[in-house]
Amino acid sequence: MKRSDVYQDERYIAMNPFVALQPQDVGETRIVRTWTDTNGFKHEFIIEAPRIAGEYAEQVFIALLYFTYQQREKGHDLPSCVTVNQSDLFNIMHWPSTGRYSSRLKDSLDYYMSVKITTNTYRQRRELRVLSTHVLAGYEIYTQGRRKRVRWEWAPDFLAQIQEGDHLYSNVNDYFSLSTPTSRRCFRLLQALTIPGGKPYVADLKHFAEIRMGMGSTRVFAHVARRLENALEELRAKKLGIGFITENPERIILARYPKDSAETLSIFAELPDRIKNQLPPPRLPGLAGQYEQREQVSRLILEIPVILKDG
Repeated sequence: MKRSDVYQDERYIAMNPFVALQPQDVGETRIVRTWTDTNGFKHEFIIEAPRIAGEYAEQVFIALLYFTYQQREKGHDLPSCVTVNQSDLFNIMHWPSTGRYSSRLKDSLDYYMSVKITTNTYRQRRELRVLSTHVLAGYEIYTQGRRKRVRWEWAPDFLAQIQEGDHLYSNVNDYFSLSTPTSRRCFRLLQALTIPGGKPYVADLKHFAEIRMGMGSTRVFAHVARRLENALEELRAKKLGIGFITENPERIILARYPKDSAETLSIFAELPDRIKNQLPPPRLPGLAGQYEQREQVSRLILEIPVILKDG
C-alpha cells in the first residue's frame, strides 16, 4: 500500500529551484544561473516569467507533486491530469480557507502556466537533457456541489522529467512542518543532494547559496550565514538534517540526520580541525575506547553551533 505521507519529487528539478524564496520585484522577469562542473561542462538554467513567484508557489508545487503521486495507479505512470478538492490542497499545506489564500493558490497556478524553464542540466537515464518547458499546461478552479475543486494538467515535457528522471521520495508532512521558506528549501535540497546512509554534501558556500538556494548575489559571508543559520538549526532540532557553515574556507556541510555512528563519523570528518581537536582522547582502551569516542562525536556535532567561524 502506498504511504499516505509520501510524494515523488525529482532530483534535478529539486536541485534547480524556479521559485524565489520571497516575492520578487515586479520588474524581475528573467533569472540566469550558470556554473561549470568538475568535467568542464557549462550548465545553464534560465527562468523567464512575467514575475518570479515567491514562497507560496513552492508550497503549491509540492502539494501538486504530492497529489499527483497519490493518484498514480500501481504499475502505471504518473497521471498527467489531476483533480482534488481545494480544501485538501489547503489542508496539506496548512493554509486557512480564506479568500487571501485562494488568491495565492490562483497566483501560483498562473505562475506555473507562465514560467518558462530553459536548461541543459536536467538528466534522464543519466544523460543530460536540453529542455525548454512550462510547468503546467492548464488548470481550472471550479465549484462542484458545495465544494471547490482544482484540476491541473502538467506540461508534457515537465511531467516526463518527473517521470523519467532521478526519483526522490520525500515526506510531505516533514516538508510542511518546517517554519520558513529557507528551511523548506534546505530540506528539499538535502533530499536531492544526499542519499540515505551516504556521505555529507560539501560545497562552496557561494555556489550553494546562489545556484542551489536561489538567493541571488551573495558576497558577504556573515549575511549568507545569517540567512541560513535558523534553517540549519531547525533541521537539526527536528532531526531532519545536520548542517554546518565554515568560514575558512567558506563552505557548507549538509547531511541527513545520522542514524548510526558511521554516518556521524562521516559528518565529523568534514569539520574543521579546531572542532575535531575539541574531542578528548578516549579514557578506555580497545573497542570500549572506540565506542566511547563515537558517543562523544555524536554529542559534539549536536552541541556545536551551525556557523563555525574562525577563532
